Amino acid sequence: MSRRAVGLYSTGGCIAVVGLLVIVNFISHRYFFRIDSTENKIYSLSPSSRKLLVQIPDSIPVRVFFDDNLPVEYAAQRRYLQELLQEMSSASRGRFRVEFADMKNPATKDEARSAGIAALRFTAVRQDKFEMQEGMMGLVMYNGDKREIIPAVTQVANIEYELAGRIIKLTRPARPVVGWTVASGEMDPPAELAEYLSQNFDLRRLDVLNDTIPALSALVIAGPHSPFSDTALRKIDRTIISGVPTAILLDLYDVHMGSFFARKNESGIEKLLKSYGIEAREGMIVDQQNVPVQMQSRQGMFTVQTLVNYPYIPRVTDFSRDHPVTRTMQEAALPFVTPLNIIDSSGVTVLARSSEESYRIERPFIVSPTQQIEINNSEKGPFVLGASVQAARRSAFAADTAGAPDAQIRLVVLANANFLDEGHGGGPANLILAANMIDWRSSSEDLISIRSKSNTFRPLRKISDTKRNAIKAANLFLMPLLVAFA
Repeated sequence: MSRRAVGLYSTGGCIAVVGLLVIVNFISHRYFFRIDSTENKIYSLSPSSRKLLVQIPDSIPVRVFFDDNLPVEYAAQRRYLQELLQEMSSASRGRFRVEFADMKNPATKDEARSAGIAALRFTAVRQDKFEMQEGMMGLVMYNGDKREIIPAVTQVANIEYELAGRIIKLTRPARPVVGWTVASGEMDPPAELAEYLSQNFDLRRLDVLNDTIPALSALVIAGPHSPFSDTALRKIDRTIISGVPTAILLDLYDVHMGSFFARKNESGIEKLLKSYGIEAREGMIVDQQNVPVQMQSRQGMFTVQTLVNYPYIPRVTDFSRDHPVTRTMQEAALPFVTPLNIIDSSGVTVLARSSEESYRIERPFIVSPTQQIEINNSEKGPFVLGASVQAARRSAFAADTAGAPDAQIRLVVLANANFLDEGHGGGPANLILAANMIDWRSSSEDLISIRSKSNTFRPLRKISDTKRNAIKAANLFLMPLLVAFA
């Protein structure tokens, strides 16, 4: 073969390779692809986010203000954010338009500050010295005259959820109205949940006795501690029967955490629940799968903190995988919870159960962590702790309105409201459960699967004494033998 022919082949091969690289680069820019082997696909865009992005009606420009010279630990966060936004842009078919601002331009800093993004202060190690520096890590999303800001992307674990929630707010014509009753000593939403509700909903606290109940997207009744009047119960029943999605979080017992004295509550909500096919049973659940608490004790001149198991705060891991509220839940702590009895199972989904090593204490009085619990002759679990009703039900006051037809209701019942209180062993998983219930009732189900992607709990499985002793013996003798014969 002549040198000219070889040169032509070489030139043609180079052109082909360059052309192939251009095509691959174009395709990779338009269609993002990643292999994610994690259990919950935490490094991949969830199907709910893809569905949301495809349905964006208008263009949403995103302006990212993220400095380049931040400490090295934030470099991975920038890379993760950049890849996530690129994947979202690809999934939206170009309607989610992302632009990283030139942070070296002083005018860009002024633009970020005017948008509500402040500079953060960081500690960096340079030349064996600690130095303070400032930098920005925020972004702004626009849709017409509406704007949503994430002022600081300091954690990326929930950034997909944060972005999806703000897209929903930008594209939603009106904010859903969530009513939270306050007529009978109900619990107020904890600060973190209240902040979430105020950001995503029009949260209204309702005195159902004196207020007119407005048009609602959802209603929450959280742990009433005193009886509702007949008028208030009729208003609540009318709201539920009219089809407003409702969550009833019922504390059948009020526990004083100083004396650990349990007193039964009478709110009247039990009457409504019974007419909807669910009965709150007397008694309190104790569970060998529980949340430990810290107890103080005096030893001479010293105060000692001791971690003790608290069976009256069951750690629930048995959730329904067929319901949006609990599909992605791994665990929740439900303090001083009581069992539910399903009277009418039509349209009912059991959301949560206690473990097989749980018991019902029929007449709880003192519920101290240090008290010996007598479980002989006690009913053994698992017990139903939460349920959802989506079916036709009759009003609790149907006898007063003869001939009134059954109506479709959408109801979540949890035999516990104390799980909202962090002082009772609650944690982030409990707030996720509460937010899931509100999102499901207010037709924001797409956020549920995104929120719980990084929520993972893996309890140790109980094994027999024989198996446990065999494992201990193997650990004690096998390794020395392997080393001796190596």
